[in-house]
Amino acid sequence: MLEFALVGIPTVFLTVSSCETALAMWQYHTLEECAAAGARAVITHGADCAGSCTVTVGNVITKIVSAGVGLDDSKLTVKLVSASTSPSGTTYSPASSYLSNSTTFPPAADAAVGDDITVTVSYKVTNPFVMFWPGAGRGVLGSDYTLGATSRQRILF
Repeated sequence: MLEFALVGIPTVFLTVSSCETALAMWQYHTLEECAAAGARAVITHGADCAGSCTVTVGNVITKIVSAGVGLDDSKLTVKLVSASTSPSGTTYSPASSYLSNSTTFPPAADAAVGDDITVTVSYKVTNPFVMFWPGAGRGVLGSDYTLGATSRQRILF
């Protein structure tokens, strides 16, 4: 019993720590892919695009959500920035409620070849280490933190 108390509890803590660190790294990598997918959806549909090239906020967010395999889209926040909305941009939170938004992005004035667009994606994660603090409940000890990723690209055509 004594040996388990001295070795078992730290071993459980280290195991949970390793698993949660791996999960956070995977979530961060997935967020990077989401931001890049959203930016790619915009930069290939600028003012010089041939064919049907209107991109809406809903299209961009749908690309982001579909690239975020395994992420809860109700915890995703998306921020879209174009030249005229820089630096604040427009924030869509939670992303899942804007999938059918028909607002054009970027605005026609910001869709010229070479114009910058920025897609920022953030994801709220619950810290699992609160379970090791006696009496701690949800919402204390900084139990939530946010992972974020940004992709800044120029419109190609």
